[in-house]
Amino acid sequence: MATKTYDPALLVVVVNGILMSGFAENSVVDVERINGMFSLQMGADGTSTRSKSNDKSGRITLHLMQTSASNDIMSLFALIDETIDSGGKFPVMIKDLGGRALHSSDEAWVVGMPKSGNTNKAGAREWMIETGNLDWFEGGN
Repeated sequence: MATKTYDPALLVVVVNGILMSGFAENSVVDVERINGMFSLQMGADGTSTRSKSNDKSGRITLHLMQTSASNDIMSLFALIDETIDSGGKFPVMIKDLGGRALHSSDEAWVVGMPKSGNTNKAGAREWMIETGNLDWFEGGN
């Protein structure tokens, strides 16, 4: 069996057509669906029923170094959306060019400004993005 390789430099994060860069050391991006595809209900007699959810909303968290110019871009999207109703929505895509994983949405938005703090070393800024419809394919490398 051949040894597989993962290269974080091949992970592409594009927000509104802009390539994000300057990711934190130990975490680049987290992608998750806000709710599961199914929920389980149990009857009093022990029978089970699963209910399909059509909720495909998702959450993407970008982990940027505080020195990253991508913080400026994310700040602008957040400020535009806060100032102009619906003005800050954008498409987003996360693609592993060394593999087959792809996460994308035609319409996403910044939830709010990240927690900000300063210490004796450069830290990270975590930008939370949400979308009403997150397309998802979790492929291998």
